[in-house]
Amino acid sequence: MTYEGIMKEQLTEIIKQVYNKKNRNLFTFLTGAGISAESGIPTYRGIDGIWVKGTKFHKPEEFGTFAYFKENPEEVWQYSLFRKKMFESAQTNNSHHEIAAIEKLLQDRFHLITQNIDNLHRRSGVERIFEIHGNNREIKCS
Repeated sequence: MTYEGIMKEQLTEIIKQVYNKKNRNLFTFLTGAGISAESGIPTYRGIDGIWVKGTKFHKPEEFGTFAYFKENPEEVWQYSLFRKKMFESAQTNNSHHEIAAIEKLLQDRFHLITQNIDNLHRRSGVERIFEIHGNNREIKCS
């Protein structure tokens, strides 16, 4: 059996056990950049990650600041809009759909906490979601 098959089997068993308990708990899932890597969105800390490489000329600890934005708004907007376009053209993957299917099974006992801003969980059908780093669906001008 593959690693994926074993993990799916274990998750199914955990859900069955908790689902049948007299006092049922909520199920909370936490996701980060890794779940969207299969969709072509680079992670932040992987070998080619955004926070590892930074931009062409800058490290993220300087590029990702308001002070840098005030000095270089056009560069920051270009990068932000490039990422927005990348997110819009990315397709949801099997992992996103598996989580959406689990939500349909568990209904109001399901919650997803994600660090991702790419909107792929919502596009896969997940509704009970907390986007703790915000999202890239809405951009507000400073």
